[in-house]
Amino acid sequence: MPPPISRLVGVRNRQVLSFVLSYLEQTPGLGGVRLYSSGGFVRDLLLGLASDDLDLALELRHCEPDVTVDSIVAGMPAFALKSNFDAIESVEVVTHMSVASRTKAVDAATLSMVVHGETVLVDLMPTIAREVYDAQDRIPRREGHGTAWQDTLRRDLTANAMLLEIMRPEK
Repeated sequence: MPPPISRLVGVRNRQVLSFVLSYLEQTPGLGGVRLYSSGGFVRDLLLGLASDDLDLALELRHCEPDVTVDSIVAGMPAFALKSNFDAIESVEVVTHMSVASRTKAVDAATLSMVVHGETVLVDLMPTIAREVYDAQDRIPRREGHGTAWQDTLRRDLTANAMLLEIMRPEK
């Protein structure tokens, strides 16, 4: 992120993003996963506002087919306990998608993280190649892990279509 924008990211969100990046970097099979912030968080940064609406998208297209958001977040609570993130007091997976949603390949989760004594909710989902809707159902069937570009094209033309790649600062 350019410095004027990165200054708007609060300490708690910096801790959360650093934690997620570290988890992805240190977990076998996840080193190539790219991390993006999406929607309201990106909109607020572009407007020069601080934001606590932290939605993250994971680009899983280079991962094995059995790697899902569910399988990724399952290891985060244990990683938080054994890692050196003093600011991250706890990580809990608070929601998974319903069985009906999973049959349609909807893969998402919400984490509840206690950071510096405050609870931060973080929504995670993968970047998606394409969504197909059935006439009888409002839950789309998702076709594959896509690129960030494919994911933005499938979204409606709103703040939700904006993705900002999260990377470590260059030294």
